[in-house]
Amino acid sequence: MTIHLKFYRPTFRPQLEQYYLKAEHHYFTAHPIDAVKEHDQSRHPIVILSNQTVVGFFILHGWNGVKKYSRNRRAILLRAYSIDSRHQGKGYAEQSLQLFARFISKHFKEKNEMILAVNLKNTVAQHVYKKAGFMDKGKRFMGKKGEQIVLHKKL
Repeated sequence: MTIHLKFYRPTFRPQLEQYYLKAEHHYFTAHPIDAVKEHDQSRHPIVILSNQTVVGFFILHGWNGVKKYSRNRRAILLRAYSIDSRHQGKGYAEQSLQLFARFISKHFKEKNEMILAVNLKNTVAQHVYKKAGFMDKGKRFMGKKGEQIVLHKKL
């Protein structure tokens, strides 16, 4: 299936209200409906669509989010990334991660790096991110739910 990335619009809200995350996934990430409530001009909520169905969600966060993880002012932070649990196992995570670089280059031309933090215990997500080209440069920090690994990908 072909997927697309689109900036969140209020018309997607009903689908986000129905968005389902299993408890083991919700432990590691924010539910999209909560993530869109946080207001910051440098936060950009994005939906992952298959046809017109929201199958995933993430936030691209500018310097206000990046500065905790990196000194690179041209980096952008990927946060609150998830695939609706009902749509997992269909390749949407891998496909969406492959679309990120092109999407960021189109909409955030000045950015040259993507950064994300993943919980040390979330080995499945670590594998998916590394398979998509994210690299572990050894930076760690303690988050609300334990040790976090900072991963980087050049754009």
